[in-house]
Amino acid sequence: MKAVSRRTKRIIAGLTIIVNAELIREMVYLLYYYHSHPFLSFRYPDWALWTCTFLSGIGIYLSILLWKEKIRLKLFLILMLLIELVNCWSLDMQFQSSKEVENGDDFQYEHLT
Repeated sequence: MKAVSRRTKRIIAGLTIIVNAELIREMVYLLYYYHSHPFLSFRYPDWALWTCTFLSGIGIYLSILLWKEKIRLKLFLILMLLIELVNCWSLDMQFQSSKEVENGDDFQYEHLT
């Protein structure tokens, strides 16, 4: 198997840092917007936004490790795939529960009574 060059690893790490920084910016903006406009019809819960922000921070840390060549590219890609799957799962889980409320199910309101 052919080794990946240092330049390619740095390009991948740089692009990943940019994507994760944008994701952190978007999640922090949504947290601010949701708390300044409390009467929205659809909102992600705070835990999902904080989870996404935290995992994006881990992604930036892993990208820096790849940039400095402290981890291999294969391990980096596996860890980033796991991070993105957890991010998608946490946001999709909230989206599915909001659909149940729209369909008339009292899923979110059962624990309040």
